[in-house]
Amino acid sequence: AVMAPCGAANLQLLGLAALVVAPSSALPGASAVGPDRSRVAVEPRVEHLPDAWRTIAPTPRGSLIELTFAVRQQGLAELHDALLRVSTPSSLDYGRHLSLEEVNRLTAPRDEHVEAVASFLRSHGLRPVPATANSDMIVATAPVEVVERMLSTAYSDIEHRDVGVVIPRA
Repeated sequence: AVMAPCGAANLQLLGLAALVVAPSSALPGASAVGPDRSRVAVEPRVEHLPDAWRTIAPTPRGSLIELTFAVRQQGLAELHDALLRVSTPSSLDYGRHLSLEEVNRLTAPRDEHVEAVASFLRSHGLRPVPATANSDMIVATAPVEVVERMLSTAYSDIEHRDVGVVIPRA
């Protein structure tokens, strides 16, 4: 079997936990976890694997798991409005596209949301690393036993029957 990364769409299909910093009321069916229960939530678990996947065994202790945390972006309505303005021929802003830096500034999460994720990770002995220029994605790597304790879950290795790819799944 081959160990391989899995895309975000597949992770959601497989029901892997994804942490999102937002008011827990903003995520239907989500439950709050972590030190500040009003700002950190876990997506609901998908109970059954898709047909092409099978469970092999518990993920071996010491295996490293990379977690990606999505931090709520700000300014999305303003970004949408800017997109319409620069795309509408009758607009004075037509053709004046935003730079990547302008988009990052506009959509950057609130500092306290970034700090909530970083604090949560540090409280479990992990090192948060921004994965994007505006810190709307934060990654951390930890042994599976730390991740299991942190997320109150258990990991198992699963295999795709057709291609032999093996990944850990909560």
